[in-house]
Amino acid sequence: MSSRDWFPATVYYSGDGYSTAGPRLMGRQAAGQGFLRAYVEASQKHNLKASAWLALPSKQAEDETRVGFQKAGLSVPLEILSSRNMGAIQKSGCLYVPQPNLADLASQRIRVGERQFSLCGITHTTASHAVMSTLAQLPLAPLRPWDAVICTSQAVLKSVQQLLDQQFEYLKWKLGATRFELPQLPVIPLGVHVKDYEFSDAKKKAAREKLGLSQNDVAVLFVGRLSFHAKAHPHPMLVALQNVARTSSKKIHLIQAGWFANEPIEQAFKQAAKELAPDVTHHYLDGRDSLQRTTAWAGADIFCSLADNIQETFGLTPIEAMAASLPLVVSDWDGYKDTVRHEVDGFRVPTFIPQTGDGVELASLYERGLINYDMYCGYSCEFVAVEIAKATE
Repeated sequence: MSSRDWFPATVYYSGDGYSTAGPRLMGRQAAGQGFLRAYVEASQKHNLKASAWLALPSKQAEDETRVGFQKAGLSVPLEILSSRNMGAIQKSGCLYVPQPNLADLASQRIRVGERQFSLCGITHTTASHAVMSTLAQLPLAPLRPWDAVICTSQAVLKSVQQLLDQQFEYLKWKLGATRFELPQLPVIPLGVHVKDYEFSDAKKKAAREKLGLSQNDVAVLFVGRLSFHAKAHPHPMLVALQNVARTSSKKIHLIQAGWFANEPIEQAFKQAAKELAPDVTHHYLDGRDSLQRTTAWAGADIFCSLADNIQETFGLTPIEAMAASLPLVVSDWDGYKDTVRHEVDGFRVPTFIPQTGDGVELASLYERGLINYDMYCGYSCEFVAVEIAKATE
């Protein structure tokens, strides 16, 4: 493709969507940071002007945007657009938004012409009431077939389609509606920069020495938020590793690289590790620190993530693990099913959940505001089981 045939989208910029520097590192931010780097690399490769759009323009916001793009490696000029000159987006033909809510932007676009440019959003967590409400409103928003909301996995697409089917039925009943125009819903997985995870033998050796690992020790790595209720309950992983440690001639280490939301959660994690996996050597690294994160990836032998939470729609860390050439042991869960081929890239451990309909009461409690989102996620994962025998195997 020649540079004359290729044009970069305009990026809707918000620091929270493209930076991993905050105290609460989330998967969507890591994915956003990786996307921005790729956008910058592509812009510079084709010698094209990068452009950013700001919803609330100000001198401070413009300065933060320029700094954000520079951190992503930008050296070519950056054009900053805003609601004052929305029509200028037509030069790129597309406004990329790092979340699925496109309704307000679609309404603003009407003023400059619906055919001037496309809108492209992306899903991350889809279990919250706010996001589900946003997705259910897609048929009512002035979105057209040249717009898109990227679904990161087949599981996401299926849940979005279920929401839309229910909304269609409601609109037929309420308004007698017969025509529903939607944006495209392509399934496009998130990606990573592979070179970030390519480590020399010397770097691997240094990482293992830093962690106190001998040559024959086996280091299993989990990367992500260290949360019982909103990521992956550690119980199946700890019990499976203890089963292995009891019978293996090699010393087993578990590296957990992430962050705790508060001290009680940290203490609970460490107490669980002590009681459930006493024969495993435990390491805790701050996954928000790039140096500690690199040490974790470079020093590990195996990656493990037994996600059991409805918040996990895609899962970026298995992609990072494959980029680091690590074999994987993951749960057979949502986006993991798309990216980890069983017995090819790694092993998918079976998960079990009650049949459809058994969670209606729990969903109703959340819908009516009788429990909050954290409690909803926490109660939901209590109904999910990971097959420990298979994880051990």
